[in-house]
Amino acid sequence: MIWLAVLAGVVLTVFGATAGGALIVLSRRELTRVVSRRLRGASPSMASLGEIDFYLTAASATTSLGVLLLGAVVPALVAGRGAARSLLVLVLVAVPFVLFSGYLVPRWLTQSLPGGIVDRLVPPLRRWASVLRVVLPARAAARPHDLRSIWREGAAVGLGTDE
Repeated sequence: MIWLAVLAGVVLTVFGATAGGALIVLSRRELTRVVSRRLRGASPSMASLGEIDFYLTAASATTSLGVLLLGAVVPALVAGRGAARSLLVLVLVAVPFVLFSGYLVPRWLTQSLPGGIVDRLVPPLRRWASVLRVVLPARAAARPHDLRSIWREGAAVGLGTDE
């Protein structure tokens, strides 16, 4: 049962972090389209950016849930072992595993296959976000907030302005 919780934590962490990275790629595409239309004199709708912001929130919550689950399972895995052995398992196995599954794998996937990842992860994330809609706050954001939120999320995952 503990290994099932570890698997669920890893899946949630990888899914949430990868979906977050993919949504940042999608939001940059959408923002480019909106700015392009505005420069041509059209009045672009920024409603899709608000939707992307909500999905980014859902992806972040999913990643947090996965890391929380992994953090809850680690003590059960090291229970009954000595303090030195538990510390070694924590430092040499648990922390690198969470970093690998929550940061390195999603970053590699979203940088190497951004279009395909977006197409595959956004539909399940939409269904998951509808479940999370019960607990996630709903808000009507103003335009500047949407743009700042997308930039902030991009900065949080290490995307620079030159990418």
